[in-house]
Amino acid sequence: MTLFNQVIGIPISPELYDRANKMERLFYDMKGKEMGIAQNHDYFVGVLGELVLRKYLEFNNVRHEFDDVITSDFGDKFDVKIKKTLFDVKTQKINKPFDMNGMWDKLSFRLYPNQVEKLKRKNIDYVYKVMIAIDYTTAWLIGYAKVKDLDRFKKGSDGIGEIYEIPFTSLFPPWKVIDGYHSKLFK
Repeated sequence: MTLFNQVIGIPISPELYDRANKMERLFYDMKGKEMGIAQNHDYFVGVLGELVLRKYLEFNNVRHEFDDVITSDFGDKFDVKIKKTLFDVKTQKINKPFDMNGMWDKLSFRLYPNQVEKLKRKNIDYVYKVMIAIDYTTAWLIGYAKVKDLDRFKKGSDGIGEIYEIPFTSLFPPWKVIDGYHSKLFK
């Protein structure tokens, strides 16, 4: 694991990649066909981001729960739970190396219509941002934001969904999940 300013870089092992790939295939076989969902890598990328965060938590001895979509109905209850605090992981593929000094001064959460309301209904506390290199060799833990604060970052719609532009300086640093686990930050 490498630390670049406030971002944590994590190499993606072949085992982690294979696990996400198997989970994506299982999901498609169990739910995707039944629901008429085309098999694609969006779900794979999301699962890979969740597994990367889980690897980081395990490396730092943070007890947590991981809701596996395969064992629940379509749409998990949460992605990661630390104590009683719920996280939803949003993962994005990028085709350039992560550069803190360049164009990454703002991050953009792309959420589908009413997704923030859905996260609130599910009582999700935080949205955690993960970015993955297009060649699947590296992931970066970017940080996380409180779901209840997302509305102030709403920038409109791009025709696909609501856009929330969250400045990097507004995110909790990615390692704060470790501090939160060892303090009273998380319930």
